[in-house]
Amino acid sequence: YEKFVKPAKQASDIANISFSGKFWWGEGRAEFYAKQLMPLIDKYNCMIHLLPGHVGNERNDNRFHERLKKYLPAANCQINSWKNPEEFLAILRHMDFHIGNRLHSIILADILGIANIGIVNSESKIKHYIDKSEMLPTARVVNFMEPLSIEQIETVFKNYKRPEEFICQESKTAKECLEKVFANR
Repeated sequence: YEKFVKPAKQASDIANISFSGKFWWGEGRAEFYAKQLMPLIDKYNCMIHLLPGHVGNERNDNRFHERLKKYLPAANCQINSWKNPEEFLAILRHMDFHIGNRLHSIILADILGIANIGIVNSESKIKHYIDKSEMLPTARVVNFMEPLSIEQIETVFKNYKRPEEFICQESKTAKECLEKVFANR
């Protein structure tokens, strides 16, 4: 993944924002999240990249993204797709900010050094992960179907730093666990 990591110096403006929703979300959620994204489009004239965490025929998140796109200006919205994880990373690495309800989209944004906010509920894996990362744990979460303010996004954008130590520790722990699993074969 190293070739996809963003340089430590971030952009000064928010020009590209990725958003990852869930395939089963309906029309009401599409309208709600479009209302959350519109102030960013109005202020920054940014591009919203709808980036599915799941693709394929059965559980493709772009089913929701097609609904969401109807409520956003065509010039400021793009639906993305990918065939393999490297393609997902190649798209995500060009983002200035990520908003998502897919755990792996938040983890990958952190690995790549992209400021992000997770859409959570009280017991969510995303909330647990962000808390554990200790990188702006309060600012980087918004409760499901609750307003997301432009001030919150700007605060995270200005103060976010890639959680380097956390990523290294988690990588080390995962590697040690895998070594134990395969050592017992």
